Amino acid sequence: MKTFYVAFRRAGFSLLDRAIAFFDGHGHFCHAELLWPDRSKSFAIHAWVGCQYVDAPVYDPTQWVFVPIELDEGRVSAACDMIAGDKYDYFGCCRFLFKWLHPSHGRWFCTEGCAKIISVSGGPDLRRCYLIGPKELYQDLTGLAGLAKPCIT
Repeated sequence: MKTFYVAFRRAGFSLLDRAIAFFDGHGHFCHAELLWPDRSKSFAIHAWVGCQYVDAPVYDPTQWVFVPIELDEGRVSAACDMIAGDKYDYFGCCRFLFKWLHPSHGRWFCTEGCAKIISVSGGPDLRRCYLIGPKELYQDLTGLAGLAKPCIT
């Protein structure tokens, strides 16, 4: 097990970011991605590019919050490889509002992908990951017993 980080981007930098946070129950975050232990790469799910590994950018601590989580590195890599290349789920950002929308097969929203990877990699079982928005994922990860508090470094 190694310490990975779920990087949550704070809302407020664009109208779309603020809208996602607002409709996510007045949350503070609009995006999440999984950051490797050495912080050299992340697995991100973005509109227009889909699911992919990216070289981790320099994260501005005024825009990002990092939540550490212990995961099995081999299982994380396998889970990421399975969904790498899949498309972005544009309805995903509506699914945590409209719970009756069904999951899209082969398409992912950022927090949905993070929750699924965490669930199959030795982390907590985040059931129904397709319904989890940024606020709920943050609360689920920081509210777990024994999990370190988020760090902003």
